[in-house]
Amino acid sequence: MLDLGTLGELVRHRRLALALRIDDAAHACGVAANVLSRLENGNSVGVDRLLLVLSGLGLAMLITGKEQALRYMPEQSGDDSLPTSVGLDNDKGHKP
Repeated sequence: MLDLGTLGELVRHRRLALALRIDDAAHACGVAANVLSRLENGNSVGVDRLLLVLSGLGLAMLITGKEQALRYMPEQSGDDSLPTSVGLDNDKGHKP
């Protein structure tokens, strides 16, 4: 399972790969620069804003069953490379 901090790192990595300053990227995504900054720093920004940022940066979120997602999660290699996907864990015992 990956957390909001890792999601923020993925977003920042994508923005930098596109050679965008944070204010330019935020404008292109339709959110305020402080929203993008909070997201990149691992803070919650709301699903609506998250989806705007992902779309604006050419990223997508895939929702799938946990068992299937775990098959495709990269092994922990111990290096600082970023994963290409983020899995969310339903650890509160709620059934979908």
